[in-house]
Amino acid sequence: MNNIFRIIDYIGGAFVGVLGLMTCVNVLARYLFNAPLQGSVDYTENVLVAIIAFGLAATTAAGEHISVDVLFTKFSSAWQHILKAVAVFISFVIFSALAWQGIVAGLESMTIHDTMMTMVNIPLYPFRLILAIGFISCVVALLHEIIQLFRPKTGDSPES
Repeated sequence: MNNIFRIIDYIGGAFVGVLGLMTCVNVLARYLFNAPLQGSVDYTENVLVAIIAFGLAATTAAGEHISVDVLFTKFSSAWQHILKAVAVFISFVIFSALAWQGIVAGLESMTIHDTMMTMVNIPLYPFRLILAIGFISCVVALLHEIIQLFRPKTGDSPES
């Protein structure tokens, strides 16, 4: 499972590299040749979607989201476990809905040949489907976390 999320992390990093390269080429083309890349802002917007989608999935899988535990640490260990399980379950439901709607929007966008109405007609479906893949990856990571929350810890014996 960790290898899958490592790959997702690398894909997100590759999109960061593409964004950096695209920005450098655009700046150089503008200042050296007075000819910026056509549609660079539109491509940037869409690449940012991919960066966020894969970054969100990798962060969810690693459990590295920012949290504020000022109130959380005041509860007993049992209540902390319950609250964490509730929060993860709510996240699972929300990301499941986002993944489902992302797939629906991506497929609909592909069917109707939806494009950005700019100088460069960029098809939207790849980026909508990439966002859905990011949400699906979050759902898988959250499902894994739910299973881990309810799995007996090593050394714990099941009570009869």
